Amino acid sequence: MSGNRTATSGMTARVVGTATGRATLDEHRPESFTVDGHTASVLIELRKAFGVTSNAEVIRKALALADIASQQVGSDHTITISSDDGKPAVKVSLVE
Repeated sequence: MSGNRTATSGMTARVVGTATGRATLDEHRPESFTVDGHTASVLIELRKAFGVTSNAEVIRKALALADIASQQVGSDHTITISSDDGKPAVKVSLVE
């Protein structure tokens, strides 16, 4: 998610692949997709955790977190998440 970003209010955007493999936004058509039961449950839990009311808000926050993670990835393609409340740090691989 690097590059130019434009903040808009209430805009729905659809990501469209191009011949070069780069994504562009089609601001006139909303994106929709189908998720399985497990993913739907995760979306519900994340709405509670993030304090938001829609799946779109969850996805926006998840993309923002993924953007930060991609900028902080180490040479081993991992990031480490830690907290101040005594929970052990978690190392997350960004590649399969």
